[in-house]
Amino acid sequence: MAYTYSQVTASNGVVLHTIKTSPNSVYMKALPGGSTIANQSTDGINGSFFDFFQVHCSRLQ
Repeated sequence: MAYTYSQVTASNGVVLHTIKTSPNSVYMKALPGGSTIANQSTDGINGSFFDFFQVHCSRLQ
């Protein structure tokens, strides 16, 4: 998986870290219980998935 890492520091001192890659390289993977990203054989980030469409539609009902 090829990616480009960069970081930028804002004028208020906040540091933004970015990873840029092809959409084809992005996928979700559930880790086995007790496992960490550091123990995986691939690169990854710790993230969450939110179904905003479902939340938005339920508010319309």
